[in-house]
Amino acid sequence: MVGANAAAYSSSQAAGANNTVVGVLIPTGSDYAFSPIVGEAGDFGTFQGSVENRTSDDFDGAPENVSRSDLYEIIPGSSVDGTLGAASRYLGYFELKSDGVLTFNTGKPSPTRPTITRVSRKGEVTTVAFTTTSGATHRLRSTDAAGLTSPISSWTAGASVRGDGSVLSLDDTGSASIRFYAVEVQP
Repeated sequence: MVGANAAAYSSSQAAGANNTVVGVLIPTGSDYAFSPIVGEAGDFGTFQGSVENRTSDDFDGAPENVSRSDLYEIIPGSSVDGTLGAASRYLGYFELKSDGVLTFNTGKPSPTRPTITRVSRKGEVTTVAFTTTSGATHRLRSTDAAGLTSPISSWTAGASVRGDGSVLSLDDTGSASIRFYAVEVQP
């Protein structure tokens, strides 16, 4: 529907900077705009989530910045035709780069390496905050100085959490005054 609206709007406009062979800019409030189709909340009026994905404020600040959006097929239906409650199907993901290049990839993306963003300690609880990959499992691993020469996979496994693309944290409780942490990620 969005593509059809873009084609209809474009065919009624003169060629120019906002109407080219590779793109068309539809003004907000136009009957052809995206918001009348998807709704002000980005939920098609009844969908349980938002279909919109917004880029961060600093998205265009570095060429390596990428915004990902997953694409699922969700079949509306009824119990009459047997599709009510049918599982959705993951089709792939879109990647928008800060230079404006948009690509579609089939299959699940590889999880990105998590970055530890903050470590804090209160009493005997150490909290480790880190970036996450949506849908991937992130596990906190720890060791003392003696374990630094061992592979991280042999360090003590702690709590885990499923990533959602935001910065999350996990806690480690212990009395050791010196600990080293790593976060491992699995799809």
